[in-house]
Amino acid sequence: MQLDRHRLQQLIALSGLEQTLTGPERLLRQDEVSDFLKTAFTDATERARADFVSRMRDQADFPWSAVRATRARGGGGASFALPVAVLAPPALVLLRGQAETIEADPGNRLPDRGSAGAAEWEFLHRALDAWDTQTILRAVGPVGWINPSQEYVPWDTDGGATSGAPAGSARPAPDAPSPAPGDGGVPAPATPPRPRVYTYLAATAGIGAAVGVTVLVLRRSRENARQRLADALRAQEKRG
Repeated sequence: MQLDRHRLQQLIALSGLEQTLTGPERLLRQDEVSDFLKTAFTDATERARADFVSRMRDQADFPWSAVRATRARGGGGASFALPVAVLAPPALVLLRGQAETIEADPGNRLPDRGSAGAAEWEFLHRALDAWDTQTILRAVGPVGWINPSQEYVPWDTDGGATSGAPAGSARPAPDAPSPAPGDGGVPAPATPPRPRVYTYLAATAGIGAAVGVTVLVLRRSRENARQRLADALRAQEKRG
């Protein structure tokens, strides 16, 4: 399944604004909500769209109602009351029902719930069900979804970029001691020899000789040209 982590972050932010914005400021941000819903609706499957439309029936204050998280208290009577349950915004069904495309970000791909490899992501599905935004945001990684309960080690190259690979992978942790040169069968790096003085002088002499030959060739070419010009002028005078 595709679950766009950036859009999910945006939905969490808009849901928070829905609870706080009032008056003109709420009206100014309304187009932002509409644009978000339009994009999410376009990229969702037909089933997700139908589910979203069904949830939005009889909902007032559109489009803000599409990003509104509601609270429902369970029963139990005066002596025993169930905890408050948070219902996710209706727009979440569009994000959880995003259609697969070739251009989709691979970092947003997750195993379908109940499929092979989905067990380690069950915490995220439960957080989405309960609209546990803190847990959801902790699972958002720089290059894809991550499981905070697992250890992730950064690459030791590329400026410390995080690979997202679990601990024990082939890449070593950056604080792992490096073997000393020549220790453990690792050859010490060879030190390039410094250029000797006579090598420098020989190279300089070679450059000077090449320049001298070039100047001599140019000088002789000019003298030959002058001689030919003088001969041509004398021949013309004789004809005249």
